[in-house]
Parts: sequence; C-alpha cells; structure tokens
Amino acid sequence: MDYFTFILTNNVLPIFLIVGVGAMLNYFFNLDVRSLSRLHLYIMVPAFMFNQLYKTEISMQLLGSVILFIIVFLFLLYITGHGVGKLLKDGKSMENAFANSIMFYNSGNYGIPLITLAFKNDPIAISIQVIVMIAQNISNFTLGAFQASDKGDGFKQTLKGIAKLPSIYALILALSLRLLHIDIWQPVATSLDYLSQAMIAVALLTLGAQLISTKLDFEWSVLLSNAIRLIGGPAIALLIIKLLGFHGLLAQVLFVSSGLPTAVNTVVLSLEYDSNPDFASKTVFSATLLSAFTETILIYVAQNFIK
Repeated sequence: MDYFTFILTNNVLPIFLIVGVGAMLNYFFNLDVRSLSRLHLYIMVPAFMFNQLYKTEISMQLLGSVILFIIVFLFLLYITGHGVGKLLKDGKSMENAFANSIMFYNSGNYGIPLITLAFKNDPIAISIQVIVMIAQNISNFTLGAFQASDKGDGFKQTLKGIAKLPSIYALILALSLRLLHIDIWQPVATSLDYLSQAMIAVALLTLGAQLISTKLDFEWSVLLSNAIRLIGGPAIALLIIKLLGFHGLLAQVLFVSSGLPTAVNTVVLSLEYDSNPDFASKTVFSATLLSAFTETILIYVAQNFIK
C-alpha cells in the first residue's frame, strides 16, 4: 500500500495536475498546440539531451549491459508493435503510431523518482535508470521520429524530415565535447540547465492542451497499446533478463522500468508530423493512470521474486 500511495501522489498526481493546467489553458485561451509542441521539440528536448549526455558519469560495464538490454528490448517491441499495428488495418501511419506507443516510455520524470523510491536512493539503481532514460530519449528522437514522420513517402523523404530535428545534433555535440574534454562556457551551461529543467513541464502542458481537444472515447487500439506497454513490456523484459543472465539490482531495475507508461514525447512527435495525435494523447493519458496499479505490482515482483 505504501508503494501505491507513493506512486499515486508523487508520480501520477503531479503529472495530471500539470496536464490539467494545460487543458484549462487551451480551453480558456485556445492555445496553438502545434507551436507549443515545437517549442518542446526544437528547444527543450535538445537542451535536455545535451545536458544528460554531457554531464552523466557512468561506468562502462554498467553502460554496456543496459545498452545491450535496451537494444534487444526495443527490437522485440518494434516487431510486436508493427505486427499488432498491421492487424489493426488502419494504415501505415497508425501502425507506426502504435509501435511508438509501446516502444517508448516515460523513463525520466516518472521513471527516475519511481526507481529512487523503490530502491531506496541506491546510486547504482539510479544510474541504471539514467542510462535507460538517455537511451530512450535518443531512440525516441531518432527511430521514433522516423516512424512518426513515415507516411509512405519514401525512405529519403522521411530522413530529410528527421534530419531537421536538433536533438540529433545535440547528441553528437555532447558526445564530441565529452570525448575532447572541452568545458562549456558557464553562461551557456546555465542557460541549458534552465531549458532542460523546463522540458517536462512544457511536454505535460502540451499533452493537456491536446487532450482537451481530443474526444476521450473508448478505443480498442488504445486499450491494446496500454496492455502491451504495461504488461507485455515487463513480460518481454523478464525474458531478455533471463536470456542475458542478468541478476540482482540490474535485473530488478530493468524489469520495473520496462513497465513505465508511454512517453509524453510520443504526443509531441505525433503533433509535429500529424501522425495520429489523438491516439497518442489517449495512450499516454490512460497508460499513465493505469501505471499507478501496474507499477506497484512490478515493484513487488522485482523485490520478492527477482534475485
């Protein structure tokens, strides 16, 4: 019960409060949701990714293990997402949107505080989740962006679209500066800190603004996405963990993290590329709400049955 109360009050409720503010703002002032999403996509996200990659110090052995897991996990989710997406028979755009909804999850503003609580501020557990968060953000704004922008116009045309995303260049720049041991000018570093700290709030406000104009009716595709993301994800993750021979804290954190709800950034990408934004908004909203129950169970299973 303590886990459930914490998840509800410290993870789910703060998210929905900011989403609610975004919804009210759009209701009363008729916001330009597309401009809001672009502010997030072209300013906040690159600053956040740059900061995380430039500042985070992580052991190479731990990094390799987590990256290996993420690659295999995303590959299996990709196959599952596109397989189920084809069965829905709603076109290529919907197939890609469905795949994004199960492949990319809220590993940062939801995942890090959740892992911090569940594993009692263990620095290794937090480091594992930080790696997951960075890997998820990189894959979301490369592969996820590719899928969101792919409407059957051809590979080259789709690549031209995602080449405009500054997150890719922020990633390259951050890694280059780290490898060359180049310090960032302090005023620039401070500005990047301010922008990256605003990322979560702008993403959630955008989600709320989009939701208020979305008809929140029942859809089987949304329910199916939630089931795969919240239940299927951990089942696939457990299989990978066993096959890779992971155990202890690494296995536990990866298992709990694998069941996090759909990433808010999937809504931002769907808005930018007009790729089923209503579906994306509904999946994020419902998955986040349902995760209060599913994550409590995953934490219990991880700490009592995964050794």
